[in-house]
This record gives sequence, C-alpha cells and structure tokens, in this order.
Amino acid sequence: MRITEIMTVQNPLGLSMRAAAELVQLSSRFQSRISIRNKDGPVDSRSILGLLGLGAAHGAELELTFDGNDAGEARSAFKNYFTSGFLASAVNTT
Repeated sequence: MRITEIMTVQNPLGLSMRAAAELVQLSSRFQSRISIRNKDGPVDSRSILGLLGLGAAHGAELELTFDGNDAGEARSAFKNYFTSGFLASAVNTT
C-alpha cells in the first residue's frame, strides 16, 4: 500500500535535531519505506542528516510518502507526531 500526505511543521523551532532524531526513532518501528519531501526533493525518514538537510522551519509543508504493508499505521503515527508539534510523548505512545 502506498499513501502520500502533506503534513505541516507546527513546532515553533521547526524540524530541530531532537525532532529529527525522534522521527528516525519513529520510522524504525515500521517496515514501510517512508520518504519526506520538500521543494528540494525526498529524503529517507531514517536518515537524520537527510531530515536536518530539509531545513524545515515552522509552517513548512512536507510531503510524506508511506510505502509498505504497514503504511496506514505509519501514517497515523507520523500524523500524531506532526500534529503534536513534535512532542516526545507522541513518539513514545504511538
């Protein structure tokens, strides 16, 4: 299954190093391949350097693509994390 969705960075600090590390941690829970794209192109959600290279500031819209058997579950977990404003507790409870 392949799912694509636009998600907005809601944290005032943008996609910080902590948030990027937590996205890598969240990604590792799923078998699906997850890519995140901005205007410059896609990066693997398991690459902290790639995520930081997005330079995603507060309000940035990112296109996330989930491709695999657990794509729906991964999408829900990422949506929860993005809408929480990158709260660590959202990663630990998904």
